[in-house]
Amino acid sequence: MTEKQRTPRRMKRRKKLRVGRVLFTVFFFGLIGVATFVWLEFQKGETLMNRLTTEPIAADEFEGDLMDPAEPAVENFLLLGVDLEDEEDERNRTDTMMLVSWDKQNKKVKLVSFMRDIYTEIPGYQSYKLNTAYYLEGVQGIKETITTKFGVPIHHYALIDFENFKTLLDMAFPDGLLVDVEKTMSENLYMTLHEGERYLDGKEMLAYARFRADNEGDFGRVRRQQQLIKTIRDEALKPEVWPRMPRVIGAATELVQTDMDSKEELMHAFNFMRQRPEMESLTIPVEGSYVYADYEHAGNVLEIDFEENIRALHEFLGE
Repeated sequence: MTEKQRTPRRMKRRKKLRVGRVLFTVFFFGLIGVATFVWLEFQKGETLMNRLTTEPIAADEFEGDLMDPAEPAVENFLLLGVDLEDEEDERNRTDTMMLVSWDKQNKKVKLVSFMRDIYTEIPGYQSYKLNTAYYLEGVQGIKETITTKFGVPIHHYALIDFENFKTLLDMAFPDGLLVDVEKTMSENLYMTLHEGERYLDGKEMLAYARFRADNEGDFGRVRRQQQLIKTIRDEALKPEVWPRMPRVIGAATELVQTDMDSKEELMHAFNFMRQRPEMESLTIPVEGSYVYADYEHAGNVLEIDFEENIRALHEFLGE
């Protein structure tokens, strides 16, 4: 083969190499640019303290369970919400108690709401309402109560007061969030939410999630909380929302009390967005497994069939 015959092949090969280098360079610097944007927005979120309506709740002691070697992909989080608006004492009772079980291998999230009026023994104390565990022993107290009574491990926790939750919602969805308001609501809300699909801001979303002045009472409140979380999840996974998320996550590291550091929070958030897991929900106690009762030291409570609810919970979690 002559030199003239070999030259075109070499030129084509060199051209392909040049094109490959250009594409790699564009990809590399594009990746650097995205990472820089994410980090800068994350830091901006961390420093937005002037937008706080209340100070973040002080750090609490917590010792989570070890991950199960037989189920290394399943991670359980305890989500707690408290209302500090009318309380001088930070250590009041938790209004919202949820277990979030994330199965990363099967890309599924199981959301379990525990009714706050469940009458249960709190380790080291007599029986009270479940939400009294936080008042008595903080996050660790409510973690130990749920783990002991229901037999589920809890690896991490996140706790936020409702005022700062509103701040995060407004940051994430500045134009509001489209919510299907199932009925007109006004009693004890200091506002009126009209029936139908409408965009709600952070204050209105919180009011919707806390309404309980109907025949469903707390059960309806918990159901609407689950509905709202699913709506937030669906909206947060839309590509047009992603540019705002690093700043929101950065702010969350300041507003949300948790046992995870900023790097872990950021990684969990972006893994969740990347994976887009399915979400299912359950409320404890399950239907037909409880009766109403009243105790002088605890007030109106739910006495539940623990055996039936433990079975329902573990079946729901796939154990």
